[in-house]
Amino acid sequence: TTPHKTAPIINSFSASLDPYVATVRAELRLTMLHKVVRARFDEFLDSFVPGEDPGDASFSGLFDKVPVKSTEAAMYGPLFDAINNAGILQKCTVVATEALPDASDKSGQKIDGGMYPTGSAPTASGRTDWSTIELSIECKVGDADDPFDDVIPNGHPFADKRRAVLGQILSYGVLVFERQHRTHHFSIIVFGGFVRIIRWDRAGAIFSEKFNYREEPGKLARFLWRFSRLSAVQKGHDPTATRVLPGTSDHALMQRYASTPRLTNDYARKLFQETLARDWPWWRITVEDAGGPRDFLVGKPTFIASGLVGRGTRGYVALDLSDPDHPFVFLKDCWRVLHERSETEGAILSYLNGCGVGRIPSRLCDGDVGGQETISQDIWKAKHEGEECRMKHHKHYRLVVKEVGIPLRHFKNGRQLVSIFVDCLLAHEDAYLKAGVIHRDISCGNLLMLPGKQPNGRKFYQGLLTDWELSKRIDQESESPRHPDRTGTWQFMSVNALNNPHKSISIPDELESFFHSLLWFAIRWLPHNCDSVGRFMFEYFDTGRSANDKEYYCGAIKQSTLKSSELVTTTNAQLRFFRRPMPKPISGAPSVPPPTSGNPSSHSGKASASAVKAPEWSKADLHPIDAVFIELLKWFSASYQLTIQQNGDDETLLPTPTPLDDDDDDDDYDDYDEAGYSKIQQLHFAEDSQSKNMGGEHTTQEDHSSLETRAQRLETHRPMVDYLIAQIRADVWPKAGDKLPDQLPKNYNPNKEDKDPSEKAPAAASGAKRKALPEGSVSADSASKKTRSTPASMA
Repeated sequence: TTPHKTAPIINSFSASLDPYVATVRAELRLTMLHKVVRARFDEFLDSFVPGEDPGDASFSGLFDKVPVKSTEAAMYGPLFDAINNAGILQKCTVVATEALPDASDKSGQKIDGGMYPTGSAPTASGRTDWSTIELSIECKVGDADDPFDDVIPNGHPFADKRRAVLGQILSYGVLVFERQHRTHHFSIIVFGGFVRIIRWDRAGAIFSEKFNYREEPGKLARFLWRFSRLSAVQKGHDPTATRVLPGTSDHALMQRYASTPRLTNDYARKLFQETLARDWPWWRITVEDAGGPRDFLVGKPTFIASGLVGRGTRGYVALDLSDPDHPFVFLKDCWRVLHERSETEGAILSYLNGCGVGRIPSRLCDGDVGGQETISQDIWKAKHEGEECRMKHHKHYRLVVKEVGIPLRHFKNGRQLVSIFVDCLLAHEDAYLKAGVIHRDISCGNLLMLPGKQPNGRKFYQGLLTDWELSKRIDQESESPRHPDRTGTWQFMSVNALNNPHKSISIPDELESFFHSLLWFAIRWLPHNCDSVGRFMFEYFDTGRSANDKEYYCGAIKQSTLKSSELVTTTNAQLRFFRRPMPKPISGAPSVPPPTSGNPSSHSGKASASAVKAPEWSKADLHPIDAVFIELLKWFSASYQLTIQQNGDDETLLPTPTPLDDDDDDDDYDDYDEAGYSKIQQLHFAEDSQSKNMGGEHTTQEDHSSLETRAQRLETHRPMVDYLIAQIRADVWPKAGDKLPDQLPKNYNPNKEDKDPSEKAPAAASGAKRKALPEGSVSADSASKKTRSTPASMA
């Protein structure tokens, strides 16, 4: 059989905070497999660009002066001049924008040109402006630069050159959808003497047949004539989102409320203030709630889901205009997947709120946005009757919740970090027991902090479990999947879920996702003995294996860790967490011997290349979270080992074949809710007086009954909740000094890790390396989530 290929899953949770543009584009084009459909030119024009044609006007020879075998720069000047001078356009201008990238785009990407409203066209600067572009235009010199392939039945390209162009124009579409509020967007791709026109929406892409624009200039002229005369809605603009411009009353209101401190929850104001970026458009957005429309003012999103195809979630700290007090709330804008059994997230939250589920967001309002739905899937189905459509049907939707959460990366120390996880575990248990709902998307972005107060008046940060969009009622678990793809975020999904994409998500899967999420925070911000955080994160969280470039399964390192019950560093030493940073290893001494637990011989294949001696440390130096990871791993390992024993081999661990800045007053906050945890412990002790010792030394060989005992602790939430609360309440945690600056290098790249970490890669012709986006933004969609700064973790 074909060996499994290792490939990274790129998103904001990955080790590459600063992936190259080429990497992002490669990920983007993979998301389009089975999500493109070809249409005849006249069919495309009449369906999507309605209107009258330019009468008897002759366009013969209009584009004869455009060189077809030269350079891109030589092409678009004559092409754009011909369009602008032909009297085709109405209130629009085509502008070359290859000179400079959009000021807000840290990736530095520049498109050859585009159509802009005449009053806002960047004619003088030649700078790309993704926030106002109406029609994207990219030029390529060769006929082989066609991003689609007419020889392939579905049109999806497989030649490297074609795939590269598809990834490029997709990346431009992503930048448009991130900055504008759109239902769809049009692009023109010119390659040699040919042209295609593309319509993008959240389901996929519809592309026209190619035509020779020099031999048939009337086709391109007709499209441009009609397009420039379309209404804003027909061009793809969302009429429920209105741009807030400088000098308007809304603009002044946003600035005033952002700069006026509040007596309570002032952290939300600070988050809102950070979103008022000058190089990003501000908006007034309407939410069409059943109780009536409500308006909100927003700046830059705190979260942007990756990719063009998909839910396209954006999260905002918003100013509520419908409430006289103008509170700060959280607004989620997305394209939900339609299915006969699908519930809106607002309906799910209302149900959970009504059932008394705690530590979750409180719904304020929600609603679908007019009749805005994707149509690419309908065009595909009409052309492929009787075949399974891989495109999803999306509908535009907005949700507003009361709470503005604080991203968990702002935790104060390890004790507080674990306490937030306990709170979110309790929320998960509450939903499961009180409402019969399972979350199914536990990830670092969905675990947030919220200021709280104990009965004695002491302040603390409480956990908030957000993003319930993918949740499911337990009584529906036996039904067929609502959506064909995996449910969850790649980096945090259980080994079992990654290797069996169609399995129902269970409590053990969710508890394992909590474990992976806790490790993700600890490896980045707590002291430990792993020298290469980037390499560890890349190999543990990001990598997947594929035999066919279509389906990806769990990477080898995560899988071996769960099987062997031992975390190892990239040099194959046991991963240990410390109370404080330890001295660096000493060079020139024998290397640390590898563990004998069945892990791969090395994460990176370089264990023998660097001989180092481990620094001296004692058990007193170990961080309490070190024991937490060791203990919990025993439970997960026992569960997987039992399954292997039952099956007689390792098949269960293998794929099943399938076709804010920190607040200055943090010292005023307790590390955890002492009163609340004490009450929980007393309640659980009264219900189950049997005291359980969950510690003990780990042995390589364990009998069957011991494995069963450990594995049973994953069948319900209580054992993990009780264990973690007991650990938190023990007086062994560092008071300060264990939270470090982020140890993941911002410019880490797995393919360039041997270079000087301060060295920046040279710029590429397309606009160079993709710079790190602001916290809460993202680029590609394989795992589909970006770091959340607020309850937007609902992606």
